[in-house]
Amino acid sequence: MAVQLLIFDLDDTLIRTGDLEQRFRGQQFLGRQSQQYVDSLRTSFNQDPGRIVYSAFTIASLRARFSEARIGVFTRSPKHYAETLLNLAYPGLAWDFLIAFEDTPQPKPSGEGIRRLMERFAIPDPQGVWMVGDSPVDIRAAYDAGCQVILDTTTWPRIPAPRRRDDWKALERMPDAIIDAPEDLVTTLSSHVSYLPVAERLQQTACAPIPNRYPFARLEKFGAFDHEGTKHEIHYLGRHFSTQAQHRASWHQVTNDIHAMKNALIVPDYWVVAIGAFLQNLVRRNPHLIIGNSLVVTVVPAKPGRTRRLEAMLAQLSTVHAQRALVNAKVSFTPDLMRYRDGVLSHHGEGLTKLQRIENVMNHLEVIAGSGYENKHVVVIDDVATTGASLVYARKYLMAAGARQVTCLSLTKAINTQ
Repeated sequence: MAVQLLIFDLDDTLIRTGDLEQRFRGQQFLGRQSQQYVDSLRTSFNQDPGRIVYSAFTIASLRARFSEARIGVFTRSPKHYAETLLNLAYPGLAWDFLIAFEDTPQPKPSGEGIRRLMERFAIPDPQGVWMVGDSPVDIRAAYDAGCQVILDTTTWPRIPAPRRRDDWKALERMPDAIIDAPEDLVTTLSSHVSYLPVAERLQQTACAPIPNRYPFARLEKFGAFDHEGTKHEIHYLGRHFSTQAQHRASWHQVTNDIHAMKNALIVPDYWVVAIGAFLQNLVRRNPHLIIGNSLVVTVVPAKPGRTRRLEAMLAQLSTVHAQRALVNAKVSFTPDLMRYRDGVLSHHGEGLTKLQRIENVMNHLEVIAGSGYENKHVVVIDDVATTGASLVYARKYLMAAGARQVTCLSLTKAINTQ
């Protein structure tokens, strides 16, 4: 769908403002401010020659490329602060809109400001709306409104500087695309499908091969499962938007397919292709897996009395692999490496909290001795990772039982607006 509405965050997206926010941006500066405030803000603005991130030329280029789109700013900052900075950075540039703190009763991370813009410009479909920002509140606002979002990390500390807490929160929410320079925005908007997680890309293109920028999202879980600060890597092929992000979930096909798969024993073809691509990439990074029969693929087991849908998916993968190899290595698709003991609760049905989910898995998941994991590289697959507990404990328990290595893969990551 064509870009109809392009919404920029202000602070540390359009303009570097980290040194300005404490002195000029607080709630005490709501409403019109004195000339002294404006003069002081102007002086501080001019002290940094590299303050402007998106140049006027870049904005003009976006206008030329997406001539039908409305382009403007949505910020949590006070309006007079925002107007002053925009006038200083972009003299003579007429933005199509500015939504500041005073302009909506529910500022970001609510998507109310975006919904108001859609109503103002008669844009009914959020798929034509894009938010560009640097922080998790921008992503949350976009998902709350149902629109698409690009995370711009231009102003983030450069590696090897450590990530800040908000940086991790932004990455954890899996935006539609991630860029690290304003010059990348035009290309990203023009070919955004190639930036999606691999399963979403394959779903949208009916498995047609196109360039993929970020094929396999990898996020890290820390500390929630133990007191050792251990890092637990989980790989994701797509996203599952929760009911909290209902405006996005309503048109997100992968989310709807995951719901349909809850009682299905056959998964859509794009999941098979996506898993196969992941396994091939794993072998490419671990060439020793080509030799011997050391790669085992399994799934998080069904709870007692529940439909064995992931086990059925594993059988589907095995059948397809026998017909046309998914991976250039000997691989065993093996269910029942693990099981849940009686007494395990349903995470959703019982309404368990995050801590209760972790304890539920920790206390009930067990490895079945001698089931084929010994000295193997095991890939464990789940469908939706919320806390990640099922995958994290599968890895811990399989490693303790004698697996050589365990890779955790979830079809999707649960995404909400919190």
